[in-house]
Amino acid sequence: MFEIELIYTDLKTKPKTLVVSEQTTIYLIKKKSGNDENNIELIYNGYILEDDLKLSDYKINNTTNLYVVIIDNCKPKEIKQNIQVDFLDTFINILNSFNFQYENELNTLNSMGFTDRNRNISLLTLYQGNIEAVIFILLDETNT
Repeated sequence: MFEIELIYTDLKTKPKTLVVSEQTTIYLIKKKSGNDENNIELIYNGYILEDDLKLSDYKINNTTNLYVVIIDNCKPKEIKQNIQVDFLDTFINILNSFNFQYENELNTLNSMGFTDRNRNISLLTLYQGNIEAVIFILLDETNT
């Protein structure tokens, strides 16, 4: 038995600690999270964890963090085209030279396995700091 800490990406909900075994399924962890298990995704190392797999399938066998993304909060509005993102990417180096307002969100994304700081800044700027929308986009890019 070991502890899993559930970290909520909204940065408002307090983390929750669960005592589990490596044979615990992702679905059971979702159920124990206190949220509607159909309305959340668990993220580990930049990947969405699948309900029917166990912690041992992901080689999680000691204390670690899993990130909780609440689906209803993260579906971003459609953007016109990638033109907006490309435009933001062009000015990312300028933004990096300032004391950036999304430092907490950047640290969270980095700890989740999304390490492309420039891409993260572009998306956080585009979605005005909505970290769950950014995670949704990054996961979609990872899965395509």
